Amino acid sequence: MLGPETKIQYDENLNVIGTRDKHWHGCLYNDPLDRIYDYTVNPTLAYYGVCRTSMRDYLRNIESRTGRVCFGREGVVEFDYFDQEIPWNMLVYAAGKIKYFPQHLMGARGIHDSSERAERLYKNEKLKGYNLGPIVPLSHRTGWKAILDSHEDISLLIRLCKTKYSKEVVDDSVMRILWSFYIRFSGAGLFWPDTDY
Repeated sequence: MLGPETKIQYDENLNVIGTRDKHWHGCLYNDPLDRIYDYTVNPTLAYYGVCRTSMRDYLRNIESRTGRVCFGREGVVEFDYFDQEIPWNMLVYAAGKIKYFPQHLMGARGIHDSSERAERLYKNEKLKGYNLGPIVPLSHRTGWKAILDSHEDISLLIRLCKTKYSKEVVDDSVMRILWSFYIRFSGAGLFWPDTDY
């Protein structure tokens, strides 16, 4: 379950300059794959709510089957934008339905117009992954391994959560879901700022 949050906007001197309520939404699909699809299209902040403890068992089960840390990146640094919170939310969504209670405040969060915010990092030409988009992690030797590891983890998770769909449908769907997240943060665009064109 989860509820709305209040966003508190402040300036560089930490003076409050405004507040607004941020409403999320629930997800009541019966199947874990359908719930993860819903998260892909309508992301929410499910990790602030009350979560099932069975999620730990799913993580341990996946780790025992794969022999590595679930959603971990051993020796891989690619797709850091994806890895910040998306895999954890997929775990929450796969584990069960999400009930939204608009009348119960979930929390408060500060926001500011810092150049450090992920949405603005594409302006930093030295941060190639943010500036050029997903082509940068895909160009690294371990980029494809990162995709395959995520694919294996999420596909196993969906099957552990008793999906009604076949392995073929799950595997294909998870690759589509992953790609939709990877390309969402597409970088600074085509043109280098110093070119005449």
